[in-house]
Order: sequence, then structure tokens, then C-alpha cells
Amino acid sequence: MMTAYFPFANDYGANPICVNLEDGGVYIVYMDLGELKDRCFRRIAESFQDFVESLSEYSIDD
Repeated sequence: MMTAYFPFANDYGANPICVNLEDGGVYIVYMDLGELKDRCFRRIAESFQDFVESLSEYSIDD
């Protein structure tokens, strides 16, 4: 399953943020949920461009 995902960043919890090389979506992979199953993958953007455009200079902690 992970062979279709290209990791390019990590979140605060060290979960990889990946581009799916098959559908172009950007996903966060929750590594602490045990064996990698569909429930571990959450789509956070439709494309890498959408992901970049959604970034902010402000932290969620501000």
C-alpha cells in the first residue's frame, strides 16, 4: 500500500505527509494506529498545488 505514496514532510507528531502517486492527492498517514490500513490514511488536499495553497505563515498555536 505505501508504495504509491511519496513522503515529503511530517506533521508535529512525526506522521508522514505524502503525495499519492496514483491519484495525486495529499494524505497524512497516522502511524500510531497500528498496521497500515485504509483508516490510517486521511486525504488532506486534492493535489499538491492545493496543499501548498492552503499553507499559512501562521501556526495553529497562535
